[in-house]
Amino acid sequence: MRTAEWRAARRAAAARYGPSIQAELLEAAQRAWGGQMLTSVDPDLPAWRVHHYLGSAGPRDHRYLEVSVTATIDPEGRLVAYQVDNGAEFLALHDLSDSGLRRGLRHVFALEAPERSYSEPLGGHRRWRYGEPEPPAGLGARLRRLLRLG
Repeated sequence: MRTAEWRAARRAAAARYGPSIQAELLEAAQRAWGGQMLTSVDPDLPAWRVHHYLGSAGPRDHRYLEVSVTATIDPEGRLVAYQVDNGAEFLALHDLSDSGLRRGLRHVFALEAPERSYSEPLGGHRRWRYGEPEPPAGLGARLRRLLRLG
């Protein structure tokens, strides 16, 4: 199989399996972390990643938790396994059902994930100082903060 064909097979598999993988990943992240989530997809692997922002410790130190699901695709474009990881722990899944992925995600989210630091924020999300609680969102919250400062 040529490189271009292999890449096309992985991208087609990402389009076919991606919506259910991403839905399970986001649901598990919301249950485990709450708050704002950032997602990314790499259709060439294919892999799906979710990040949870923890705060910024400095101008070039933005902290996140992250969990990813990578799909192993055979040359015919069939899904043959999932790899779920949090940056420290790795779980290979051969049960390819939604419930199998859900169980694997539940297990990985229950483990203590390492914090990852990035020199740049991973998206256009709100930012706050690391170690402080997430500030309330919205215009009302901003007005209350301004009134307290004034």
